[in-house]
Amino acid sequence: MDKGIKLYRYFEQELTKMGVIKRAWFTTFNLDISFVEKYLLSILTGNFPSDLKIPQDYEIINDKLAASEEDLINDKLEFKVFYDYRALMATGRGKQTTAPLYPIDIKQLNPNETKTFEHGVFHPKVILLEGYDGRFWLMVSSANLTFGGWGKNRECFFLEELKDKENISEVLIFFGKLFSNEKEENEQGMIKSLKRKMQGAKPTASWKFQSSFSVNSFVDSLVQKKPCSNLTVWSPYFAKDLFEILSSHFSEVETIHVVPDQSAAGKIRLTEGNYERCITQKKVIFKQEKLPTELTEALAHAKVWITDDYVAIGSWNMTEAGMNTSNVGGNNIEAGIISRIDSNIKKELTNHLEILHYPICSEAAELQDEKQELLVNFPIVIDLVLNWELLRIELASPTFDELLNSLSLDTSIEVPGLGLKSIHELKYGINCREAIKSLVTNRYYKVVQNDEVCYSGYFREVGFANRPTHRFENLDDLMKGWVNERPEDKQELQRLIYSSEMEGYEMYDNSKQILSGTGSNAWFMSFYAFECISNRISETQKINEPSERKKNLIKIGRVLPGSITELSQHLTELSRVLKGDPSNFKKSPIYLWFLIEKTNVLIQKYNTLIQDENESLNQLENGSLKSYLNINDSKLQNQWEGYIHQLLKEE
Repeated sequence: MDKGIKLYRYFEQELTKMGVIKRAWFTTFNLDISFVEKYLLSILTGNFPSDLKIPQDYEIINDKLAASEEDLINDKLEFKVFYDYRALMATGRGKQTTAPLYPIDIKQLNPNETKTFEHGVFHPKVILLEGYDGRFWLMVSSANLTFGGWGKNRECFFLEELKDKENISEVLIFFGKLFSNEKEENEQGMIKSLKRKMQGAKPTASWKFQSSFSVNSFVDSLVQKKPCSNLTVWSPYFAKDLFEILSSHFSEVETIHVVPDQSAAGKIRLTEGNYERCITQKKVIFKQEKLPTELTEALAHAKVWITDDYVAIGSWNMTEAGMNTSNVGGNNIEAGIISRIDSNIKKELTNHLEILHYPICSEAAELQDEKQELLVNFPIVIDLVLNWELLRIELASPTFDELLNSLSLDTSIEVPGLGLKSIHELKYGINCREAIKSLVTNRYYKVVQNDEVCYSGYFREVGFANRPTHRFENLDDLMKGWVNERPEDKQELQRLIYSSEMEGYEMYDNSKQILSGTGSNAWFMSFYAFECISNRISETQKINEPSERKKNLIKIGRVLPGSITELSQHLTELSRVLKGDPSNFKKSPIYLWFLIEKTNVLIQKYNTLIQDENESLNQLENGSLKSYLNINDSKLQNQWEGYIHQLLKEE
């Protein structure tokens, strides 16, 4: 992004004054997850966007994201994004981090009986930040979480420390409505912290947070003094019948200045009939800004409303939906701030305006096409959770019965690494043990009904601590990693699990060496590594708390670099290579058989202690020892076979 970009650079600069951020919640209409992860998450976690070039780089951010409330230590960050479920954009890579996304269906958000939102959109652009020092900040703007919003458009924004009692109350109401129920709302650490902050706060701010959930309407809060001499509005979008809006809701305003966005060619988003009808009212005057040539091509996406005494900055377009004046369920969820405005600042903002004569108007079909391009008309919103602790994909919302009422019986979910799964499997959760490697990097799913996508989104991940991200490059490194019983500490020998796929497994020189037994102390190191793995399993029996004991066993089984699962994968692939090209195993087949048998002994011990069918590991398939020995003398063969089995018993 260009260094001259004001909104992003301003936000970056202000963050440096706030100290370390503990929690960050964002709301948006459009969501470009590529932008959020590369630019916003990077600076919130103390990283540089320029360092994030390949998928592996994003693990730096994942390490900084808190997996739970208890995990919010050592400068970790709780991060949430709430967005309209129909406005998920994909302009770059897919989702690279474990940051949770919350798709919002505003039909579920009816704050009171007088406002309905059935046909509107979730449109607020609000940022709530909590620092580790106990301070809070609120930012409202007109900018969506996209490259255009923060890097190209002309937008408006407001950022202040949040310490006023009334504003804290309004913010609590706003964010509280976004959770599915009161229990989920009250479990949020941000909500709890804000409530404690409100107890000692006083009503001191000169500005007010205003949302669609506020008791007073946006129009009443903005035009408090009636009659009002002037209203100036910057808005890129307008009501189909702007004349009716102005007549009904601003009849006591003497003069209304409307500043529309103009394309480079001078076109505005009003039909000719709408425009002509407005200017028949002498009090309605269309204006434009005197701008340098380089700014005329940028979308003027700002929504600013100025009256005699107040200024409103936020997400309110000059539409029925934006102002929440629709009587037919067409209201949006909106938010922003309304503040007293100094006369000098008001002059600075309005004095450079000039009358807009004879603008180029839009056709009604153009406006309708643009509106439809903003949304994917999904019939349902589905929130799926990828639970790394249980290795299960779970249905968070709607309920399973509601899901079946909305979709046909043959509907499927396309899951990375698993393919199409029947929607009925969501009743108890989809086992994703076989798709771990795919799901580490690919979190995107589709819901398919009658061969058409009826919903798509990203899994919301929980249980990050059990998400396996690192593995050893080869069998040799894995064995070295276990010689001190703590393979997780051998970071110099690890690589990210998805830096190269196991498909097309290459016989690394170190693996060849250890299997042929020609490496220095190779056999001894392998046997010692198995002993260390066995010891680590045994150590878990000293843990008194059953849940903690099980957690530690699961780490050994499938989470740690060098886990029993990873060891099994290495040996399975090497067995496949052996069968395909025996010439690579002139001295090694018997040793490979021995490693598999030793691994099966570990698996048996692990399964006995874990006592959970869902976490039990499968024994590895192994060939007959006689076929590996390849000794013609049957007596000698029996002696060798007996000797090797005796060794295994002693282990």
